[in-house]
Amino acid sequence: MNNQNATEKNNTADGVSEVEYTREQKIVAAVWMHERKYNFQTYDDIRKNFQIRFQLPAPDPKEINNWEKQLFSVGEIDNNTSKEGLGGILGIDDEFSDVGFSDEESD
Repeated sequence: MNNQNATEKNNTADGVSEVEYTREQKIVAAVWMHERKYNFQTYDDIRKNFQIRFQLPAPDPKEINNWEKQLFSVGEIDNNTSKEGLGGILGIDDEFSDVGFSDEESD
């Protein structure tokens, strides 16, 4: 993965670059944050993994925490996107809408 879809703003008041992260980057970071209590990763581990995977500066832990809360409470990663929820974001609704599941075994 790379940062093809992320955009970087260099015109901030303090001269520091500000990255606008993609939906995928936010979801991945939010899931890592959510799973940290099970895999014993620290905030620093998550930030390092983010930098390695996306080749971008990692967001602040507070920002990743906000993404986690949004994703796991509302099902969407930020308020600027449509209200399609997590299934729509990942394409799950369309992909599995015509699949029938049954408890019965086929003969």
